[in-house]
Amino acid sequence: IEIPPWDRTAELVWTKGIATSDNKLWHDELCFQENTVRMAASEAKLRPSTLHQSTQPRAKQTSLLTPGIYSKEPQRRNNISGKDNGLYFKLPDRVRLKIAKRIIAFHSSGKPIRLNSPVFFKPIWPVNGPPGKAGLPFYTEEYFDSLHSVLYQLDRYLSVCFAMRIDILTTLFLTRRFHVIYSPMVKPLTCPLATRFMDKYGVYMKLINLEIDLTKFGGNFHPASATMDFSLSTIRAHVERFVEGQLSRHGGTTLQSLIVMVRRYHGVRP
Repeated sequence: IEIPPWDRTAELVWTKGIATSDNKLWHDELCFQENTVRMAASEAKLRPSTLHQSTQPRAKQTSLLTPGIYSKEPQRRNNISGKDNGLYFKLPDRVRLKIAKRIIAFHSSGKPIRLNSPVFFKPIWPVNGPPGKAGLPFYTEEYFDSLHSVLYQLDRYLSVCFAMRIDILTTLFLTRRFHVIYSPMVKPLTCPLATRFMDKYGVYMKLINLEIDLTKFGGNFHPASATMDFSLSTIRAHVERFVEGQLSRHGGTTLQSLIVMVRRYHGVRP
């Protein structure tokens, strides 16, 4: 059976323009200030002193504030918010934001950060290259960065202290684009980044790609799929939680760019 072409003719692109560079700097500083306060408040009950003692497996932890989980380096729990070494956090927000932006830019490839496993991107996104030595698929990072690889490069900064992690993560959400896919197979247990992570931290992100996959089950190209359901309720639930999260943004911490894509086959309109 020949696979029909993809239907990507209808895409919704929303961008909020900022008139001048001065306005952009002011807006970034406002987002940085409000998001750091909000994230610190929401994570107040999950301070690093208790996170590393949690009995929950690390693979199921959804908080990014767990120290030292992205590399094998020793955890550095310096209390730089104390009297002797808290001078850094007495700097103005604009200065700390510039420092954090330099750190993020130094380790940035400019590619979107994917929140799904590579299997959810094929076959429309060319993330799977030629077979490896053992005949297994070899996934490239030509078009996307994985969240794990990004956090691994930033681990030395994330492991300094609680306040530094807040600064770095807030700036990461303000400067990098994130790509999430919602399909019937996306579940909290199998795709925690696309569900729990996105529901929790999507409110801090400034650049988001949202892709809806309608090519599974009843939307597949195979004739036998006509007997299956489209499972739209699962996708609708993901989208509704995403919208609710975005509507909960505070003050001036608005989206700058939102791209919504629908993946489906010609002739199949769920």
